[in-house]
This record gives sequence, structure tokens and C-alpha cells, in this order.
Amino acid sequence: MTATPDTSHSADPAQRLTALLDALPAGVLLLGADGMVQQANSAAALLLGEPVAGVSWTALRERALCPAEGSEGDLQLRDGRRVQLSQKPLQPGSGRALLLTDVTGQRKIEELLSRHRRLAAMGEMAAALAHQIRTPLTAGLLYASNASRRELPQQQRDELLARCITCLHDLERLIGDMLRFARGAAASGQHFALDELLDSVETALGGILRPGQSVRITRPAAGVCLSGNRETLAGALLNLATNALQAAGPAADVRIIAHASSLQAEISIVDNGPGIDDELARRIFDPFFTSRPDGTGLGLSVARSIARAHQGEVALASGTPGATTFVLRLPVASRDQAAGQEAGQESGKEQRNVA
Repeated sequence: MTATPDTSHSADPAQRLTALLDALPAGVLLLGADGMVQQANSAAALLLGEPVAGVSWTALRERALCPAEGSEGDLQLRDGRRVQLSQKPLQPGSGRALLLTDVTGQRKIEELLSRHRRLAAMGEMAAALAHQIRTPLTAGLLYASNASRRELPQQQRDELLARCITCLHDLERLIGDMLRFARGAAASGQHFALDELLDSVETALGGILRPGQSVRITRPAAGVCLSGNRETLAGALLNLATNALQAAGPAADVRIIAHASSLQAEISIVDNGPGIDDELARRIFDPFFTSRPDGTGLGLSVARSIARAHQGEVALASGTPGATTFVLRLPVASRDQAAGQEAGQESGKEQRNVA
């Protein structure tokens, strides 16, 4: 019997590499030093559309990709699918290998899980919510009822009505916090400078500082860009700073220190208050948990919900007396994403001008 020779090892290495790349479920592109696509597998062609080989990566990106809203780091295909881009230099040589992974299904599952967790938390806190709403509502009704007495002087009636309005504002704020917590304050995909976020917080804090209190802000180098909803992120940061001022009292000295790397921005809120013990630290992010008689217990939980909706996080870094530190971490928007949004805005302006 004559044995059939094994020719698999004698096959052309280039053909074997092509077959291996085509077997991968993710899109693979090999770029030369000039940024031109030298080789791409079939998955990359399905994601980006033909032609791929021989086209510059810049042209491919402009043709097939745009920044994805609400999910930092992802890119979006023209048909709405989300992909994640990874790249690594080729050694030896000066080219790059790009990997495009379809994460559409994964992102949908993550979004559903996050929403289910928030809804489960809302179910657990229903009784607490009823109590929290009843308190300002009952007080407001009492003030309004007393203000309706005709025998009261006008000045006293005005004071009672002012207190009633304050209770209604507290109720409105509580409901707003609950809605933001339930929705996760979804990111809008807008790009803005970190300095703009700090400016908004600085302006808001200027209106609530009491005599003897101070806030100092340390800014990072210019050019750091974030992605998401600037208003809700400013609200989260304002919640953290307000908690710091309240914890430290009349002599509060709060420092907001921001710095950033190429991937992440980190904003630390440091106060000179009494600190947070271990028992309290385990519960401070629980909705409706508060150690203050006038607190709603939603500030920190809302701040964390907003941060996570922007692919970030809020954490207690230190509960040491005199140096209690909360840290807000957010992903930095890439220059490609910021440039993509600016190009989209300019295109929209041109279309409106033509119209």
C-alpha cells in the first residue's frame, strides 16, 4: 500500500496565512507604513465593504465608520452596527495590524443588564421613595394650608408660601434624581473639553458657597476631550462637591483635582471633613442611604449611575479624616471621534445653508 504524502506543510505560507485570516470572525487589516491596506480578511470586507485592499485606512474610516454615541471607544458602521477597534504595531517593520470586532450584540446585552439592575434597585427602594416624597409633600401642604388663613398678615403669608415653594422644589429635585437614576442619564455622544465641564461646576459652586468655605480647582493640560452629556456629568460632579462641602461644614476647604492620560480622565474631590468610617463606606452608594437628617440619599447613587452610563466610575478613594477623597473616572474621547463629530456638525451646517 502506498501512503499518500502530507502536502499541508509544503503549501505556500502566504496562502496558509490568508486561510487563517479568513477563518477569523473579526475583521483583520494589515497596514503598511504609508497607511495603505496591504491585506484584509473576508470579515473586514463584510464589515467595511469592498474595496478594502489597496485603500488607505483614512479613506476607509471616513467611508464606513463614524463615532458611536453613548459607548466610548466604539465605532459605528453606516448600517448601525457597533465595532471595537484594536491596533498593534507590526514587528519587525513599521506597519500596523488592525482588529475590528463586532460588539453590537454585546453592547445591547450590557445595556439591558444595566437597565434591569436599575429597575431592580428601584423596586427595592419603592417604600423608601414613598417616604421621601411624602415628607416634602406633607410639609408643603401644611404651609399652603396655613397661608390660606385670611386673618394672617401678608408678610407671614408670604413667608409660608415661600416655604411651600421650597418644599415643592425639593420634591421636584427628588423626582428628577430618581428619573436620572432609573434612566442612567444616558450619554448623548457630544464631545466637549474637560475644562468646559470644570467651568460649569465652578460656576454652580460659586452660588452655594457659604462664608468661610472655599473650593480650589486644579486643571489638567489643555486639549483633554470627553464624550457624553456635559450637563448630567456636571450634575454628578456637583453632587460630589456639594457632599464634600456639607461634610466639611462651615470651614470646608474642597479641592477638585483633574488630570488625564491618553485613555482616562480622573477628577478627585478632596475635603477636610471628619472622614468616612468603614461601616458607612460600605453603604454610601446605596440609594436612599444617608447619614444626614435632611439628605435624600440619592446624590452619590445618581453620580455613580451617570458615570457608569458614560463608561466611567465613581469610587471612594480615601475616607481618612481631613482628606476624604472621591474619584470620578471617565474615558477620554479620541481625537478621531472629536474630529468626526466636528465634521458631522460642519456637514449639517452646510446642508442647512443649502436648504
